[in-house]
Amino acid sequence: MRKSLIFTTIASVLILLPVIGLPQTPDTKRKLIAELIEVTGALTNIESDFRKGIEEQKRVMDSALPDDLFASDDLTEAERQERREKATADRNRMFDLMIDRIEKEIDFKGFAEKSLYNIYDKHYTEQELKELISFYQTPIGKKVVAVSPLIQSETMNAFAGELLPALMKIIKEVMDIELKERKEKLDNELDLDGEVFSGRPSNQ
Repeated sequence: MRKSLIFTTIASVLILLPVIGLPQTPDTKRKLIAELIEVTGALTNIESDFRKGIEEQKRVMDSALPDDLFASDDLTEAERQERREKATADRNRMFDLMIDRIEKEIDFKGFAEKSLYNIYDKHYTEQELKELISFYQTPIGKKVVAVSPLIQSETMNAFAGELLPALMKIIKEVMDIELKERKEKLDNELDLDGEVFSGRPSNQ
């Protein structure tokens, strides 16, 4: 009975030690993570990157629309231009609706709570978090935070200006070849069906 009581007492003390004596590492680390997110503007960057991604998608869709989509012998140039403008307006309206719904239904701060905290916790120790916070509070650290979005934007612009046209050219050529082959295959199948239906023998 006495041994049982001693064991129970020791077990209770061991269970309570983290509460009454030892530092709360998860809470301490969580505060450090929150501070790092704040000094780096990580959450702001996520929202900003989302908007940039939407704008870039708009631009890519503009460049991907083939000119012959609006071509027609029955239309004047003014009417073709009107069709282009209508297509652009419809696309912008669609993206605006998407942005509106996303901003209403997606909780970026909640995302930080659920995802960023876990990611930072996984890859950084408390000491590393402290060192990172100290770095981002220095002049060079603050400059890194300030210019990182600019560097990312300029990188994307360079990609769009130099690589995207080449990529779009390749995509268009592949699509043109694929469409041509499908059209030829479909025409051949229609010719064979016509010969069978009419009773005429095929050339094969």
